Amino acid sequence: MAPNPDFMLRVERYVTSQKTPVHKSVRRLSWVLILLLAALGCNLGQISPDITRPAGLTTTPIFTRTMPPPTVAVGTTSPSAIPTPGMSRYTNPNYGFAFQYPISWAIQETNHRVRLIQDSLAFDIWFRRSGETGEEWGAVRLPQGQWSQENRVDFLGREVQRQTLRVDGKVKAMRFEAETNRPISIGELEFALFLTDTAPDLAAADIPASTLEEADRIVASFERITGTATSLVKYTNSQYGFSFLYPSSWQIQEEPNRIRLELGELAVEIAIRRANETVAGWDDFQLPPGKLETHGSVKFLEQVLLRQVLVSDGREKAVFYNGIQEIPVGDLRFHLSLHDESQDYAAIDLSDDRQAEVDQFLTSFQVDFQVTPAPCSDKASFVEDVTVPDGATFGAGEKIVKIWRLRNDGTCPWTTEYELVFVDGDPMGAASPSRLTQEVKPGETADLAINLTAPNTPGSYQALWQLRTPQGRIFGIGKGGDQPFWVRINVVETTSSLNLGTPTFVETFDTSANWYLITTDNTRFDLKDGRLVMTTLQPGRIDEWGLANKPLVKNFYLEVTFKTGASCAGRDRYGILARAPDANSGYVFGFSCDGYYRMYNWDGQNYNPLQEWTSSEAILSGPDQTNRMGLWANGGDLKLYANGKLLVELNDMSYKEGRYGLFIGSGETENLIIYVEELSIWDLGG
Repeated sequence: MAPNPDFMLRVERYVTSQKTPVHKSVRRLSWVLILLLAALGCNLGQISPDITRPAGLTTTPIFTRTMPPPTVAVGTTSPSAIPTPGMSRYTNPNYGFAFQYPISWAIQETNHRVRLIQDSLAFDIWFRRSGETGEEWGAVRLPQGQWSQENRVDFLGREVQRQTLRVDGKVKAMRFEAETNRPISIGELEFALFLTDTAPDLAAADIPASTLEEADRIVASFERITGTATSLVKYTNSQYGFSFLYPSSWQIQEEPNRIRLELGELAVEIAIRRANETVAGWDDFQLPPGKLETHGSVKFLEQVLLRQVLVSDGREKAVFYNGIQEIPVGDLRFHLSLHDESQDYAAIDLSDDRQAEVDQFLTSFQVDFQVTPAPCSDKASFVEDVTVPDGATFGAGEKIVKIWRLRNDGTCPWTTEYELVFVDGDPMGAASPSRLTQEVKPGETADLAINLTAPNTPGSYQALWQLRTPQGRIFGIGKGGDQPFWVRINVVETTSSLNLGTPTFVETFDTSANWYLITTDNTRFDLKDGRLVMTTLQPGRIDEWGLANKPLVKNFYLEVTFKTGASCAGRDRYGILARAPDANSGYVFGFSCDGYYRMYNWDGQNYNPLQEWTSSEAILSGPDQTNRMGLWANGGDLKLYANGKLLVELNDMSYKEGRYGLFIGSGETENLIIYVEELSIWDLGG
């Protein structure tokens, strides 16, 4: 189909000062002639820097015929081609280097300098090839003062010294040097690195330590880039008033409201409309299998866009810039994405090099109208509960530290002026508001903690929390960034409420007189070092127990402290036999090594469940763990406790009195060992 003339791709050339669109057939011939004449050293006049301006160099024209041909490096092999969360990546393929810098810094560029700006602070990165001249290279406005040497930083494989200039104890400037008062030489390149305060009142300047550390990280992130040199082409869309640069190795196709760049199976989709323009299917997205993860950010027309990467089975399938949300730029609206159209979806794994190359497309965008930087946005994403999962159990009055792991999915950094605020439910004694203790940049995760106290009354409790900006705006998680995150707990009865007093009997395990120490083909009980050692040799479904040689008890509270051995997993189990009228019947109460509990009675032949295996956070799972099991038996009222917390209460009168004992059973571990360290009993009478 014929291209829309308003959507026509233009490759523009300049002859003196006259700008003229060129027909496609003439254009091909023009390029051949230009290259031939350039090779012969002919003076063609100035060639528009827009035709071949390298990605990363986006302000004044900086290349002339006396410099190497401006090119862009394609296929960078550095593992850090994708920026880390909260960072943007600057690439200068003509000089063969790249670095990362915080997205909170603005960037300016001239022939031989990149300037990073934050408020009045300026980090100047001067660069040139050996022998190149021009500009006031390395010129910096500095006050008089004493330079002092501080830490050393790796810069492109060479160790450089960070030096600070202090006046009256205040840091006025910083520089990096490998040799005193000389540029830093890296192969054929030379660099000079200075951090200064450009405020008119230098006497008041004092560069904070956090900024010095940021500069260290910028310097340490420098890398050399290599690859196949490919010239850049400028695309201009006069209908919507924007342009961008792309490598000539990519093919471009245009349709109404869409631009498509292709390289093999790779495709970059740029959807465009005006705010009042209706486009069929504009917000219809059907994502293939995978999960969107934030992998760094990129600057696009004065905005910081989060790179939402679609990941499946550890492979990166597609990149959505700003997720699937449209990007407003003045009166324009964009959708931007990168994907691979290979038939074998499982094999797709976008390389960091290609992703970085597409990032450069986006950073080169320009519009022919004034763009007012969009205000940054606040949004959080829940990652995981670091502590206190939903439904965790606590005793009345117990102190709790709740930690959420959240990701900053907005574009505003969360400074230490941001706050955690309680919004609904039971505050459980927490202080609100509570300020963040560290800055969280876009794309980064942070652990946010609050201190709670469990209420005094048993029951279920929930507290809803959100975040608040310094301007007082409340935000949270969810698609719209307006939903709360929460802490949910259960407060349970504890043994402290039983008012037990002094035990009737305490077992010391110093003598075997109080126990029938069993020995079977698979299990044995031994006394050693003041502990009862229970060992079972082979896994199986049988619980084997031994009784205490003590009088029958009727109503009592029994508490036993067990410690698991070096190997303990799954349904390996241990616990108490109670109200046993003989050696082959009674109640059995058990804990397993994966944090479950069970209650049943055994009548000599039949297993009669009272409570099947049930998980509890109160039971410590795994090897080398100590758990206290408590049993309250008063008439038909039976209560089982773990580490002082009530697990379950039920009523059963199958057995009214009997002896107590201990059992062991292996579900999967050979030579399972369980130690019994303490045993106490309280006779309740009756």
